[in-house]
Amino acid sequence: MSSGERNSKLCSVVFCLVLFLLCTGQAFGQAQAITATISGTVFDQSGQILEGARVTISNPEQGISRAFSTGATGNYSFTLLPPATYSLDVEAPGFKHYRQEGITLGAGQVAEQKIVLTIGAVTERIEVSSEAPLLNVDNANISSDVSARQVTDLPLNLRNVISLATLNSSVSNAAEEQVVGAPGISGSADQDIPF
Repeated sequence: MSSGERNSKLCSVVFCLVLFLLCTGQAFGQAQAITATISGTVFDQSGQILEGARVTISNPEQGISRAFSTGATGNYSFTLLPPATYSLDVEAPGFKHYRQEGITLGAGQVAEQKIVLTIGAVTERIEVSSEAPLLNVDNANISSDVSARQVTDLPLNLRNVISLATLNSSVSNAAEEQVVGAPGISGSADQDIPF
């Protein structure tokens, strides 16, 4: 093989490697959290950690049911949960059955739920009818889903996809507003508009 052919093959390999690195870099940059996590600790009424409590999270509509037994630390954790509304059941020998319904987990949410069991027969139940606040201890991010219908049906200011972020009630974007200048010229309030 001549040196010209080797240089040509070497250039092709380097080009393919650079192209691969550029493509994988974009893929990593576009990764978004699409699942949720809920974790916590199970205690008794005196504040002692409960080992061996069976914690079950379920969503019958989506056919999801996962169970976890707490260890010596009393902790439980459910990861990679699809965004949905869940029920949480906790059972331990010598304690009343605990059930909490209406736990809503959104995409990317990391929530923590502390559970306190009361002494009683396993056949007795404690049902929490109002949703206890879930603590997000991992970060202060707030997320919401934008449906395909919203993307196609809602008017976007200047066709800017970043405007979809303002659909979340916790997002404020007072600086971005549409300005219409001379006939047919429009732009952002941040831009200079030629007249």
